[in-house]
Amino acid sequence: MNSIDILFVLVGERDAKYFSSIAQNLSEKKKIGFIIFNDSAIEIIKSVGNFPIFNMCEIDAIDFNYADMEKKFSFIFNDAIRHETNTFYRSDAEVKNKLAKYIIKAEDIFSKNSINFVIQEIGGYCANLSIYFVAKYFSTKHIFLEPSFFSGYVHVLLNSREPPLPKLSTNRNQEVDLYLKNFLRNKTLSFSSKDSVHYNSAFKKFFIKKNWYALTNKLINIFLKRRCVEHRYWFNHIYRYLMYFFNSLVLNFLGIYKNLENIKNKNIVYFPLHVPDDLQLTTRCPELYNQVEIIKFISSILPHEAILVIKEHPAMQGSLKYKDISSLVKNQSIVILSPNIKNFDIFKESELVVTINSKSGFEALFHNKKVICLSHSFYSNSKITINMNLKELREKISEVLLKQETEIEDQAYSLANGIYEIALPMNLYDNSKKNIENSANSIIKIVESF
Repeated sequence: MNSIDILFVLVGERDAKYFSSIAQNLSEKKKIGFIIFNDSAIEIIKSVGNFPIFNMCEIDAIDFNYADMEKKFSFIFNDAIRHETNTFYRSDAEVKNKLAKYIIKAEDIFSKNSINFVIQEIGGYCANLSIYFVAKYFSTKHIFLEPSFFSGYVHVLLNSREPPLPKLSTNRNQEVDLYLKNFLRNKTLSFSSKDSVHYNSAFKKFFIKKNWYALTNKLINIFLKRRCVEHRYWFNHIYRYLMYFFNSLVLNFLGIYKNLENIKNKNIVYFPLHVPDDLQLTTRCPELYNQVEIIKFISSILPHEAILVIKEHPAMQGSLKYKDISSLVKNQSIVILSPNIKNFDIFKESELVVTINSKSGFEALFHNKKVICLSHSFYSNSKITINMNLKELREKISEVLLKQETEIEDQAYSLANGIYEIALPMNLYDNSKKNIENSANSIIKIVESF
């Protein structure tokens, strides 16, 4: 039986390059191992050291009972597979079978090895959840790393998929003040650098070399090298972005996207859209997954003088399907803004921001805006926001609109300090020497804290 201090979970090559570099840095301090879902990770790991590797691709034919597995590992299949089925358009039966096989393979690995910590980036796919469920069953400390509001930092979720719960802190931090000053002055977006490639128009995404390199590499591994590759649904990605491009083209051509001039001097309720099929929706609040239906609901309960303004997530321009858009534009109380307009400029025109659990809600607090959260998020536990479900929203939205805005900017700064205090420097998948050192130090801090 191997004794392993830290077991990193690697879903793809990007994970392998990053976490193997951290492992190399930590190899003299901790016993490191890897669970891999991609054959290409093997040679990447072996190039930096001799570490135990557990290959999830090597699964024998097995029998299992879904009901028994749910009871044993304390989860519900239909909930666990939602993210993957929605993201890749796969059947429930296919994904359930895949998750079950992974769980049985993981159980065999955990039963034969003594593992102290399991660490992986937060995710809602079968690969991520199979390890999470089995680690909890064996009472192994499991860490999900979730990118923070502060770029280059992460939050540590111990044995949980729920968002972090920072507290307001009056300890003003110069780094936080500088970050927020630049954030507000430059109207910058808060996102992890690993996701920067997504923040382009649907058209531009087809001309990014990084995207074509990733696709070519995946096709070579699947068809020429015959390797096991997790998320091997390459055609799905091409189809998705083609549809985004088509939707964006049609919406621009028909003049459906509006500008700020269309909403000035009006009673605005702003509902910023999430990334479709994001874990925030599929895993953390599946009851609010259908954003189009939520838009229709909110518009139906608004006072006569108010209008609902929506905008696609900047990382997913064109993600609103034309058939959905056509049903929304018939409603004169709904305005669809161009995704190129910055949230900061929309906040200035808005009376109220309604969000599910988007970062946009947190950003709105710095503009002294009233924010209604329909689900829990990293900032909704602060008592600065107004938290309610859809039923309560129906009953109280008019009352909230009539309330005067209050000065909450100072509280928002205090919350930002609280967020920063529980974050660790770790820029996921940045393989620079400095970041690998920071990441390794953060990993040490994690394992010594729990």
